[in-house]
Amino acid sequence: MDRKRLLVTPEEPRELLPSVRDTRELEEEILECVKALQRREHVESECIVSLLNRSLTAMAHWSLQAQLSQLSQTTDREVVETKLLRKENELLRKRDTPLRTPPSPRVKKRLVENKKPHPRMRRTGDNPSKNSYVRVFHLQQD
Repeated sequence: MDRKRLLVTPEEPRELLPSVRDTRELEEEILECVKALQRREHVESECIVSLLNRSLTAMAHWSLQAQLSQLSQTTDREVVETKLLRKENELLRKRDTPLRTPPSPRVKKRLVENKKPHPRMRRTGDNPSKNSYVRVFHLQQD
């Protein structure tokens, strides 16, 4: 990613990556909160806690991105990415989040076997236990 793409002004959000755009918005909100506190205006503690939680999440994301960018091409990148993502998820799960959004209603899904022929299916006989074919499944909403 080139530097020019990252340094786009906020008036051109269509060119920014979502994570960069979210971080820019977070920066603006933090700046507004700091200015309000400097003017001795009352700022809701829930707003401050929310900003701090989002800041921690952003820092975890960008430190992970920095670690990934430092990997050499010869490193088994997938293994390292998985390990780092697992660590980040554990950190985010363990962190106290007093202000959670109310849970959304769960959409029930069930696993359904796709009966259409698949390009990787290789049938050599009628006995399914001896066939080496791929069974394809997908999630279907109830």
